[in-house]
Amino acid sequence: MPGPATAVYLLLDVPFNPAALALLVPFMLLVLLYFQRKRRHEQNRAGDAAAERLETADSSRLLQELLQIEIDEDVHGAEPAFKAFLRGEPTRWLTAEWFYSVYHGAIGLVLLAVVATLIIRDALANPIVANVVVATVLIPLAIAWAIWRSRSARYSDRIRAALSRVLHVHDLRYGAVIDRRWRVIGTAGEFDRLHDADLAPLLLGRKGEAMRTYRALEWMPLPQIVTMEQTEAIADKPSPTLAVVVFGHRNTFTDSEQRAASVAQAIRDEFGTFS
Repeated sequence: MPGPATAVYLLLDVPFNPAALALLVPFMLLVLLYFQRKRRHEQNRAGDAAAERLETADSSRLLQELLQIEIDEDVHGAEPAFKAFLRGEPTRWLTAEWFYSVYHGAIGLVLLAVVATLIIRDALANPIVANVVVATVLIPLAIAWAIWRSRSARYSDRIRAALSRVLHVHDLRYGAVIDRRWRVIGTAGEFDRLHDADLAPLLLGRKGEAMRTYRALEWMPLPQIVTMEQTEAIADKPSPTLAVVVFGHRNTFTDSEQRAASVAQAIRDEFGTFS
């Protein structure tokens, strides 16, 4: 029986066949389409299970139930390993969409490199063209960028001032504002003063949590209450383009829903005119 070295030699000795490479491309596309369909089926099943749990949850704590559903999925979910993906097991990150994004991203980088090498470099080699580009493109862009930065700084100051007033009136510890692009555009208070600091990343983290919070507040009854140990979060959407989440110490001697309604009213008074 031939050994591994002999097998490798025989494999390398086989002449290259372009037809085999041509068949490999549609085969890879079929594999990607299969996993895309499989992943969509898994997401539909998970969505049906989540909908059943949300239907039986307290209307003011739907966001908390949604967080718990995601925590349960992470605990019981499969590891995002490439071998698991090839075996057809469900994964959170390695999906057909992930491969498609890498593929199209690579094509975009190649095209950008070609344009930069063949067009921009040769054009800027001419001093007249270079001066025209600087005068008509770079300088206006720099001015526009400076104006945008100035307006953005003033807007952020207004956001922080309004948020600080809400925190002060209701003795809250920390707060954040999310815009329609799912970015945290302003914070106030002291994050380190929260008893349970893990609650804030669950609602505002950098891995899609802010997007989930913003989207959830678009269809859930407002305000939403989320509690963890000794910390309580109140989330509200005071304007069509902003969502606000504030955090404070949980008071077991106060009606949470009544307190949330009072805090939400203060948030709407401060942020209702923001656009």
